[in-house]
Amino acid sequence: MDPIYEAYITEANSVEVFRIEHIKSSLGPYQAKYPQSEDFAKEFPISIKYNPDPKKDHLLRPFIKDGIFGFTTLLQMKRWFSSEGIKFLLDTGEFHVIKKNIPSDAVVSNDVQCVVNKKAWAKATAKVVRI
Repeated sequence: MDPIYEAYITEANSVEVFRIEHIKSSLGPYQAKYPQSEDFAKEFPISIKYNPDPKKDHLLRPFIKDGIFGFTTLLQMKRWFSSEGIKFLLDTGEFHVIKKNIPSDAVVSNDVQCVVNKKAWAKATAKVVRI
């Protein structure tokens, strides 16, 4: 596996997971129903090439129902949303990038994104990441 895609496993047997979320609702840009996210979706539409449907991924599909999507590296997030897309969202003042350390047994990842158990995500402490 390409090392840029490998999840960073900390000494405490956890994985760093990154997400870009709406500050108030904690929803991702494609889920949040705010003018800023609607503008984002128009400006940066989902592309099957760069944003593959996780429901079609045999590894991730079983975990989607009880999961929340994120990224195990900032590079994955930048590839998914593009640097310009992330800047667009951050410039609205309504979104931020957060990082949480999640127990490794609560994270399933591929080379594009990851699914985190919702309960494990809710228990973890968020740190805002400046990029």
